[in-house]
Amino acid sequence: MYIDELARLAEYAGVKIFIASQFKEPVDLRRATLFYDVFYGVADWVASGSGAQESGIRCILASFGSENGFTTMRLQYAEDKRLFRAEMGLAEAAASAGGKIEVKELDGAVGVNLSFPAEGGGADG
Repeated sequence: MYIDELARLAEYAGVKIFIASQFKEPVDLRRATLFYDVFYGVADWVASGSGAQESGIRCILASFGSENGFTTMRLQYAEDKRLFRAEMGLAEAAASAGGKIEVKELDGAVGVNLSFPAEGGGADG
């Protein structure tokens, strides 16, 4: 719900975010908070002067799901070859919760992934 709200707010900055979610079980509060924080960081970066206004990024694809034993959020944007850099505190927070933030160059796009091992990630932690 909160991520959907952020996506709607990003539209005011000219950025359209498309979201697909495949979570079948609740995600624990700590991990959900980190998904939100990374999502916000990328959306803010894209919507700020270092993102959409200067580079022409107008679209982010966001997907959430479980695969290969990991609970993952994937964000992809194109039209800007620069890589998003998570603030050090955010990367450390993800690591302390057992997660990992990865930023990858893709064919014509950039991907930002936050993933956690699936075990221990449900509502009961």
